[in-house]
Amino acid sequence: MAATAANPAQKILGEISKGPKLQHVEVTEKNVLPSKEAIQQEKTEVELRQNVENFNKDGLKHVTPCENDPVTEARLVHNVKKFDPSQLKHTETSEKNPLPDQDAIMEEKKEQTFRKSVTDFDKTGLKHTDTVEKQAGLPGAKEIAEEKQDEGLKTAIKTFSRESLKQSNTAEKVVLPDVEAISLEKQEAEFRKSLTDFDKAKLAKTQIKEKNPLPDPAAIESEKKEMEHQNCIKNFKKDGMKRTDVREKNRLPSQEDIKAEKMQK
Repeated sequence: MAATAANPAQKILGEISKGPKLQHVEVTEKNVLPSKEAIQQEKTEVELRQNVENFNKDGLKHVTPCENDPVTEARLVHNVKKFDPSQLKHTETSEKNPLPDQDAIMEEKKEQTFRKSVTDFDKTGLKHTDTVEKQAGLPGAKEIAEEKQDEGLKTAIKTFSRESLKQSNTAEKVVLPDVEAISLEKQEAEFRKSLTDFDKAKLAKTQIKEKNPLPDPAAIESEKKEMEHQNCIKNFKKDGMKRTDVREKNRLPSQEDIKAEKMQK
């Protein structure tokens, strides 16, 4: 019984040691570049963030929102209950996956071939070279003259006598603002005072209404036409097209054209 139980285990170990018959596959790294739509969308998002960060709150007006209005809530509940779902039209959702253009594909192919050429480069074809270190030569006459001039300048600075200097008095000047600057400052002070002393009691009460406009029939009709146009392009059969030969024509100039050209020369 022990021999019969050991045979299946030995068979499994033998199959594992042999290993499966796998095929060699080359792994290629892909770095998909962003499309024009993605770059444009990112630029729009950056501009929107900058506009939000740099938004000036001083231009906003104070509004008191009306919360928990029983009339508005009752109207909304009535409209939701009264809504007829049979009036809605069936629409098909189409998922869009923009493919990269031809330039992006060519750049990606060039990058892949360049990486493959670097990884598959044969180092055995290189030749051995010896590095020769060259000792720096002696300085020339120009360098010696510049060094002497530098040393003389340093010596003159160290041995400079302050007694030969003359005393001078510094006059501080206070520049007064002009008429335009004073008027602008007055306007700004008056504007700030009007903001701080603003009477909120003079504001009229307003009610905020939320609107969700549905598309008009013209927009729905244009969207239907666009979807039909896209379906026609996708379902277009190339087998029904006929082959045509393109002929290039090079018209020779007439005698009148030759005479006109001679007269111009």
